[in-house]
Amino acid sequence: FYTATDGTRISIGVATSTDGIAWTKYSGNPVLTAGTSGSWESAAVAGPHVLFENGQFLMWYGAADATGRGRTGFAISPDGFLWTKYSANPVLSCSDSPAWDDAGAGVAGITKVDSVYYMIYKGWSSTDSSGALGLATSSDKIHWVKTAANPVLVKGSPGAWDDYAI
Repeated sequence: FYTATDGTRISIGVATSTDGIAWTKYSGNPVLTAGTSGSWESAAVAGPHVLFENGQFLMWYGAADATGRGRTGFAISPDGFLWTKYSANPVLSCSDSPAWDDAGAGVAGITKVDSVYYMIYKGWSSTDSSGALGLATSSDKIHWVKTAANPVLVKGSPGAWDDYAI
């Protein structure tokens, strides 16, 4: 699963490989596209993170509206090609202003340990687009709780290799 653009819309596609080196793009790409004008995901869907669980593909993806405000959506597929977006998206939203993640909360990684899903997400504020990383947890894939310790990783001090952005 990958993000691509035609220069106008940013969407999600799928490619397959038998050896991890030679890839074939799915002829039906894109498999997930931005929403309608004015929606929370009207400008882009990107950064897919997919788990295969109980015979289904689960995808969390970043999305942005026309103002650039980012959130995280969820979709499910029986085969990895035909996706159904969760009707109550987004599943992870920005915090109220002022906050370190009041302008964006986009998935950066997903894993599951025992019965708990863990999401690392990129947050950015309306005053500092350099961002930081936060942690959220869920027991059901769609209802997420941000940890009180957020942000869990921030940019480095001035002069450090990571002093510009996370």
